[in-house]
Amino acid sequence: MLKRYLLCLCVCISIFCNGQSLDYNWFIRTPQVANFNFNTSKFSLTPVVSTGFGLSHKAKYIEAGSFISQNDIYGYFTFFGSTLKSKELDEQWNLDINWFGEVAIIPNQPESKNTCTQTAGLCFFINHPFKWGNIGIPLCIGLAHTNGSFS
Repeated sequence: MLKRYLLCLCVCISIFCNGQSLDYNWFIRTPQVANFNFNTSKFSLTPVVSTGFGLSHKAKYIEAGSFISQNDIYGYFTFFGSTLKSKELDEQWNLDINWFGEVAIIPNQPESKNTCTQTAGLCFFINHPFKWGNIGIPLCIGLAHTNGSFS
């Protein structure tokens, strides 16, 4: 039943995107989340694996997905924004500068409580485009708010 639902969802997204001149993508990422908490003056680095789908129209994009961290904490997120400037570095590589926003939700789990984090900032994305998508290295710098704490 779930396979049929996912197949139907994929077909509907494809048809909708084609009719609206939207592009869509499916992604797998391995971000390394570096965090400095201003309230506690503590630094942390968390390896994460995330997967999901995204829609884009011209320079605007929105993505939705799920993630799991190295210590088995999982959650869901939406990542959205717009390209501010694109620069061709050479024939094969581009630099995109984007503003972004992100909302991440971590439901109650044995090692963490229910958390909602809002983040906003800039991304510098060096990428190599292909017909099917692109491969690149982003550096995103932003300010996050979680439960009264800024980082």
